[in-house]
Amino acid sequence: NIFFGPVFNAARAIAVQVQAAVNNFVTNFMTAVRPQIIKSYSAGEFQHMYRLVFSSSKLSFYLLFVLTTPVLIYTDFILQLWLKIVPEYCVLFTRLVLVELLISSAYVPIAQINQASGKIRNYQMAISIIFLTSFILTYVLYKIGMPVYSTFILSVALAIVGLFVRVIILKHDNAFPASTYLLKVMLPLIPVAGLSLVIPVLIYKYTETTFLIFLLNSFIGFISSIMVIWIFGLDKVEKSFITEKINSRIHKK
Repeated sequence: NIFFGPVFNAARAIAVQVQAAVNNFVTNFMTAVRPQIIKSYSAGEFQHMYRLVFSSSKLSFYLLFVLTTPVLIYTDFILQLWLKIVPEYCVLFTRLVLVELLISSAYVPIAQINQASGKIRNYQMAISIIFLTSFILTYVLYKIGMPVYSTFILSVALAIVGLFVRVIILKHDNAFPASTYLLKVMLPLIPVAGLSLVIPVLIYKYTETTFLIFLLNSFIGFISSIMVIWIFGLDKVEKSFITEKINSRIHKK
């Protein structure tokens, strides 16, 4: 507001509203997973705990990705329906905060190891420093004349940095298998997400956007994302777990 005035501040407020609404999904997902991780740590079942953390990191990202894909692709159309008059840069702000949220959603589960162990000092200090760095660097970027969206790009970059900082601290404090986590969990997320976007992005690019096309493409994107995630994004244990859960729900009904 100091550097750009109320119009851009309003655009940011709308983007943060969207982020908060989507973030509720991650919070609800972790509410279900957290007790299992803490229980495994308390029982000394560290391998089982790591399996839970690895799988919940993937599933948290994939589920949020499937949910946000239509919003990321049709941000301009959705905001136009919602607001009628969309503030400048609001579309870009919204997309960037959702990208940041997707990145952070993947490593939210590893924070439960930190809480279960009780070794929170280094972890919390690192997070506080990252938040403070974001504020300071935003001020510096604006002071030297960088564009208004710089703070959102900075937030995405710091989310990536935050991933590595968290993993390093957990490896130091809790003997967390950092390299395994990065190679088997985080690295595959990017190509899986990219492949999932191919069909809905092509439809968006080569069709006129109407409400019917939006609904149809959202459905197609949902199906294609589920297929890609199932084939390339999950291992045999995770597929077996999901199949078992689906079967148990069906039998209950």
